[in-house]
Amino acid sequence: MESASALSKMRIAEAAGLPIVKSWAAGHYVGFNSILPLIIGAGFALGPPVIGRYIEYAGVRAVWPLMALISGLSALALVLLYFVEEHRKNAI
Repeated sequence: MESASALSKMRIAEAAGLPIVKSWAAGHYVGFNSILPLIIGAGFALGPPVIGRYIEYAGVRAVWPLMALISGLSALALVLLYFVEEHRKNAI
């Protein structure tokens, strides 16, 4: 079961970078893919202690709105990135 979980995490991490770096030059793409595991690893290392302290401070029920806010802001950032890329394509 552990290997299936690790494999799915790797697939998600791989797919997460594609919409962002698809329009970048090959060198930037390679650079981003080399630092992506570091960013993901930092999230796995720092996420539980940070959320643990947040739970101690605000309670478990407060985590769901926080996660919704973070997810919503991430989705908004990706939508804005899409519009910027579309504008850039149309301007050329």
